[in-house]
Amino acid sequence: MSFDLQSLELFRSIAETGSIAGAAARHGIAPSAVSKRLASLEAEAATELVIRHRRGIELTPAGRLVLKHAETLANQLAGLQSELRDQRSGGRGVIRMAANTSAITQFLPEDLAEFVLSNPGTTIRMAELESIEIIEAVTVGPGRPWGSFRA
Repeated sequence: MSFDLQSLELFRSIAETGSIAGAAARHGIAPSAVSKRLASLEAEAATELVIRHRRGIELTPAGRLVLKHAETLANQLAGLQSELRDQRSGGRGVIRMAANTSAITQFLPEDLAEFVLSNPGTTIRMAELESIEIIEAVTVGPGRPWGSFRA
């Protein structure tokens, strides 16, 4: 299957506005163009995504599934755009770190505050773990699940 992002965005608008005409007005295009994009999506999905009524549309179960994934993709694209914008403006990225309760409360606040002030655009994502979990996380290495570490 090959879904294009513009058609998925139009589909999200159809779902949000409850009609093809509403989506067309939102995007400033002809309703027939939105309808054609919807028909293409339905052909790609090999199933009906909406039930058309005189006063709008109703999503089918498949349509709700496509909407859920279209929203996820839209959020991921927004995140990508934000990160690229940060990088162009000198943003430094994201640092993920884990520390135990003692370090978080006693040692890190001043150091992290100083770091954040001297490195604007850098985001720190902190996970509070038990010491043994931190050792395991370091041993396992990046790119692998770190127990409860989801920062």
